[in-house]
Amino acid sequence: IISIRFHSATVIVLDGNDLLGVADNIQSKAEKKLGGKFETVVALDDFAYKSHFKDGKTCKIEKDGRYALAWQP
Repeated sequence: IISIRFHSATVIVLDGNDLLGVADNIQSKAEKKLGGKFETVVALDDFAYKSHFKDGKTCKIEKDGRYALAWQP
């Protein structure tokens, strides 16, 4: 459910050339839609990540060759 909510909150804002602005928008939308604080990473290429979060509030999506990762610490 977190993944679906995150996806719906962020897939539209992956457009644009300002990656920092995109990351800020994703963070803001995730925090408003899901509650709490979120961290975000946006990249132009795929990347791997590893986390030790127990609650599983981590989601990575791809849209048109752009990748976004958000997690709730």
